[in-house]
Parts: sequence; structure tokens; C-alpha cells
Amino acid sequence: MDPASTPPFNLPFEADRFFDDSSRPTAEPPQFVLLLGGVASGKSYTRRRKYKQGFVVLDAGEIFISLSRGGYYDFPGPFALPLNEIGARVARRAVDERRSIVTEMLATDRQRFETVVHALVALGYKAQVVWIDCDIEEGARRNAARGDYDISAFFCQDYHHDWLMDAARAAPTAS
Repeated sequence: MDPASTPPFNLPFEADRFFDDSSRPTAEPPQFVLLLGGVASGKSYTRRRKYKQGFVVLDAGEIFISLSRGGYYDFPGPFALPLNEIGARVARRAVDERRSIVTEMLATDRQRFETVVHALVALGYKAQVVWIDCDIEEGARRNAARGDYDISAFFCQDYHHDWLMDAARAAPTAS
């Protein structure tokens, strides 16, 4: 599939796919869950099992896979612009609507992931940082065995950081 031959993406529709009734706000403060760990430590595995309900998933890899429509492309490749726009829309809407959010980052840059946590806490989110650990040899084995539709947080984390920081800056502060 040639991405140039695909029709333009319906960006609002693509962003809406990340929202369902289970992530609607409740009387409780919204949650922000940040899954941290090394490459191939099991962050996505944990997210898909433990946080599949009640959260808006902010994942550049999932957006990219949806946009690629079954084709194989280098990340972010021909989808860099719509990927960025959709992710920004998801983050803005989730923060504006005070929905619970889950995302993943590597634990390699503490200041970078802490800025996101502090920004969302300042907006009234209850933050939880979940450390996902695995043996380094096992992580290397998992990373080598990745399929085409398993994009590492190594490539996605800067998008997650930037989308959430932009959404936090644009949001009214918590009262």
C-alpha cells in the first residue's frame, strides 16, 4: 500500500477511537498512570491487561499502526503529521475532559518523565508511576523478537511527553 494513494485521514474519527464510556470522568480525581521500564520490559503487555478499561490510552505506536492500515512502514514515516495531530488531539481531549490516562515511557530520563507527572498532578490528576522490570537478557530477547506491530516506547515516548505537556499547558489549572 502506497501511503500517497490512501485517502486523507479523518483526524477527529481517528482520535475518537481512543475514547469510550469507561474513561468518562467520575467524582474521583482522574488518574494518570505512567508505565516505566526498560526496552521490552513488558510495559505494553501490562497496559493491555491491567489498564484496558477506564483509561484513555496515549500510545503513538497504536496510532501509527492504525494509520498504516496493515501496511509496513518505518515509524513514523509517511504518517508523521497525522500521527502527531491525532496524538495531540487525544491528549488535549483527555485532559480537557478530565479523563484518566495511561501511557508508557522508558525510565532513561528521569527529568523528562517527572515533568509530565508534575504537570498532570498540578491539574488535579492522581498520578501513579508503575515500574515494570524484567531481566536484562529477557528484555533483549523480547526486543529482538518484536514483530512489525510492536513499536518500542523508545520511539514513542517523546511524542507522549510532548502531547501531554502541550495539553497540560493549554488546560485550565485545577481548582
